[in-house]
Amino acid sequence: MFELLLLYNLPMTNGLADEKLQKTWIPEGTQEYKTFKHVTQENAFLSSLLKERFPLMPDDLVLDVGGREGDIARSLQQPQSIHLVDPDPTLKLPFTPGKFWNTKIQDTDLGANRYALIICSHVLGYLSTHDIQEEVITKLLGYLKLGGTLVLFYNTNSGYMGELLAFAKQNLTEGHYDYFNEELLSTLDAQTYEISHQDVTFSLDYPSYEDLAHCCWFLFGAKDQDIEGVASKFLPKLKEDLERSSFPIEERVMFIKKIS
Repeated sequence: MFELLLLYNLPMTNGLADEKLQKTWIPEGTQEYKTFKHVTQENAFLSSLLKERFPLMPDDLVLDVGGREGDIARSLQQPQSIHLVDPDPTLKLPFTPGKFWNTKIQDTDLGANRYALIICSHVLGYLSTHDIQEEVITKLLGYLKLGGTLVLFYNTNSGYMGELLAFAKQNLTEGHYDYFNEELLSTLDAQTYEISHQDVTFSLDYPSYEDLAHCCWFLFGAKDQDIEGVASKFLPKLKEDLERSSFPIEERVMFIKKIS
């Protein structure tokens, strides 16, 4: 996840003024974030899916938008053909990509590069609060080469996840969530772009209701740094609704291929 464009009121961190720190950079350094990624294994799933669907030549450029350390891109392509965009000023890359822009995607000039694959895993859903999803999608589609594909990965917010989202909106003053407006794709020219998708469900299977409540902080309330306070709001509901500390989370992988 990356780039929820909301600011924390935080003290100095690593020498950075608080206005330079965006919400998502804080939770991505927490145990809650790491545990969520470990429990769902969604990055491993996406890597496997894309590796199967998109066999790449060594010189095919891959752009990973908000890909943090570029784990997904690195599973698909050689480092010199990987380009990364991520604005986190605290990010330290474990490898040397072909290009790295430490900026927001909407502010990044990708030059004359054209990509065989552009990956946006849990990125555009967090731009909905600033009404720039359409702007960013249009921009990224313009950087696809003929035959190239833009891959979006996001939560559908259906099932029990949708119920928790409604609860979060009612009970959290500073909530957030991953929402992608699929209606934006209806304006794309069918003669230019081929659109398809695949739905997948991950099980949020936690050892305790308390742990699952902390996951809800990451999913819905991470703008509020009172982790225990936010988790305590979800805990009674989780215990009342669920037979055990687990529920499915539905997600969607959207493929937009440039065909002409």
